[in-house]
Amino acid sequence: MTGPTPKSAPIFDRIRQENLLRYEYHCTLLPKDQREVLELFPLLFQYPASLFFPSLTKDTLFGIEGYQPSHYVRELGCRYFHNFKKAFMQSALPANQPCRLEFLYLMGSAGTLAFAAGSDMDFWIGIDKRNADPKEIRQLQKKIDLIENWAGSAHEMEVHFFITDIHDLREENYGELGGESCGSALGKLLKDEFYRSMIHLAGKYPVYWAEPLLSDVSGLSTSIEDKGKMLDLGRIQAFNSKDIFGAVLWQILKGLHSPFKSVIKIGLLEYYALGSRPEFLCEREKRSILNMDSVSKLDPYLDMIDLVRNFKCGEGKLPLEAQLLEECFLIKCFAGIDPKVNRQKQTYLYELAGGWGLTQAEIAHYQDFRNWSYQEIAQFSDKIFTYFMNAYKRMRDQAMSSTGSISDRDLTIMGKTLRAYLQKESNKIPQTLSVLNAKLIYMMHLTKDRDEKNQEIWVIHADFVGTKAHCRNNRIYRHPDLLNVCAWLVVNGNYHPSQKLTLLSNPVYTLPFVKEFIHQFSQFLPREDIMDQILKTWDGTAKIKRMFILPNCTEPDDVGILLSLTCFTLNSFGEVHQYRFEGNDAMDQVIATLITPFFDLQNLEPDWIKVFKVGSGILPKNRVVARIQTTVDNIVAKNARLWHS
Repeated sequence: MTGPTPKSAPIFDRIRQENLLRYEYHCTLLPKDQREVLELFPLLFQYPASLFFPSLTKDTLFGIEGYQPSHYVRELGCRYFHNFKKAFMQSALPANQPCRLEFLYLMGSAGTLAFAAGSDMDFWIGIDKRNADPKEIRQLQKKIDLIENWAGSAHEMEVHFFITDIHDLREENYGELGGESCGSALGKLLKDEFYRSMIHLAGKYPVYWAEPLLSDVSGLSTSIEDKGKMLDLGRIQAFNSKDIFGAVLWQILKGLHSPFKSVIKIGLLEYYALGSRPEFLCEREKRSILNMDSVSKLDPYLDMIDLVRNFKCGEGKLPLEAQLLEECFLIKCFAGIDPKVNRQKQTYLYELAGGWGLTQAEIAHYQDFRNWSYQEIAQFSDKIFTYFMNAYKRMRDQAMSSTGSISDRDLTIMGKTLRAYLQKESNKIPQTLSVLNAKLIYMMHLTKDRDEKNQEIWVIHADFVGTKAHCRNNRIYRHPDLLNVCAWLVVNGNYHPSQKLTLLSNPVYTLPFVKEFIHQFSQFLPREDIMDQILKTWDGTAKIKRMFILPNCTEPDDVGILLSLTCFTLNSFGEVHQYRFEGNDAMDQVIATLITPFFDLQNLEPDWIKVFKVGSGILPKNRVVARIQTTVDNIVAKNARLWHS
């Protein structure tokens, strides 16, 4: 690390120094091996994939513009990857190869109070898609998949790398909802978040770092850009506050799956839309850096909560909502803190919350979130949902008062999404907003019971990782069908692979069968995919997008003929339904009632149907699976021929 950067230094130097301080702070939050892996990531993209993953031999998108790995980083590469060590020792590393990658940035909560043990890390890899073949991009994605799997399995790091086209980033084209009133404001807001949270790891720097504040356009430093070290990713232009309603809709949709973060971000959106003199938060960050006598580390996440709190307590005059912001912020920041390791962070949070007027007992209660009772968790979830709906109504009223500021499409998306959460149907897996993190559920007990009408039902009793008595045996869901209960766990994000599971012995389902169903179903239908169907594929009709089929799930393994099919479907409104068909013509019934009328057969996803298979491949039941898979393959082939002709 270099010495203090004085106030007289150029804009770029000051911002780069602050960014470096944030990176160094982030490294202190990681254990040694994860810190080393983070330092290795640029190296993995600097050289061909075969040096690290011998199975990949066609990688051509490598080499980060302007990046030169240090000797220390190369030695790390030798320690972790045998092929790289061999090439390094033989002086056979590629030299003077063309650099195909523009940058590698770390995004999100990294380097802030919000980052804790178990937090994931998001990375953006900049490329120029106009100069890349689609096959090259697919190979880069394969490399990314291997890197993510290696980091996760070998070092318990949840990392995500996103291939980012520099032209899309410049034009604020993020491919989200796509509606005009959503897209325009959303693009600017995401660009704002990008500039205030990104940490530079390798490659070109954004020109934005060398530009003056939006309010001061008297000059622009070009000396570094001329040397090819910078990249113009676009400035954030002022947006029409009436258009923010679309972005609020989008954030509410996100909040149904990740509520703590969205509570604060919706507050920021309201500040941008309703504040008397709103200013982009990235501009406020830049102003703070420029006004320092010497550069020190900032915390974009803390700055965001302070800004929104002040807005809610001041112009907004919504102290209860300001309190909710504080609660969500503290719960998120305290998550994963080990007081023995993170005593400094814990002390700082207590001082911060004390300045907000919270008592020591209240702060300790938020820190002890893992020991909350299930009833308290449910009440807090309802409180957040009420906040979402109130923000929605406020922003809707403003948008509706201005002609053309909100599209029918945006309104319909929100209505359909609320329907997916609120409307009950006999065969629909119910979805609920919950702040309960699946990692806080230690064990699930699936037991039989009887309801008020003395009908037999299956009940989920959950044991939380907390130590208090009320963390045990929490009754969280019930239904007459066991598969419905298992699907509910996945759809509502309450399943995690590390959980233990017990099952009351019964003649129909075995524990291995139930475990394997939950595992395969969660892989086929990750919870975030439900969100994706709404955000990316919504076209106004409830088309089925994906289907999970279980043949003969209530029959013995030695049955080799088709007797029944249980199907779970995901539609474009984000709803998951369950169906059952009986008889040896069950697959014909599925085709006639679900596939033909509700699938877009012209645009089938590669994995549009998954047929559940468990146990040995020689089991008679799995011969039924093979026949169904053949039928599915024939449907794909037949429609490919029809549409091609």
